[in-house]
Amino acid sequence: DTPADEAEGRHRDSLLASMRDLLATTSLEQITVGALTRHAGLSRKTFYETFADREECFAALHERDSARLLGPALERAGGDEPWTERLEAAVGALLEAIASDPASARICSPQAWIGCFPRRPRRRST
Repeated sequence: DTPADEAEGRHRDSLLASMRDLLATTSLEQITVGALTRHAGLSRKTFYETFADREECFAALHERDSARLLGPALERAGGDEPWTERLEAAVGALLEAIASDPASARICSPQAWIGCFPRRPRRRST
């Protein structure tokens, strides 16, 4: 990796960590790019060089944390054991992951996506 690639990776990690920290105290709907960049100590220019918008930043965090939570469960779901044993092991692994990382569990919940998509006006019935 080049020094520029390494800096880009650090910026991405810093922005994801900032998104994670801010989500601990507020909803995605209330998090602004300005709040993210202030928390990360980076410029808006750097943010937009890394992500198209805050929704893309959140989606990247969601993808990373989902993999962290689901990885052990998916590993335990494989194998040659009877499906009931694999299911029990997978569910157990998922519950352990959720208990050990409640912040990731919150980020991966459907409620975390509130504010990600623009609200559409309701159509009137005719």
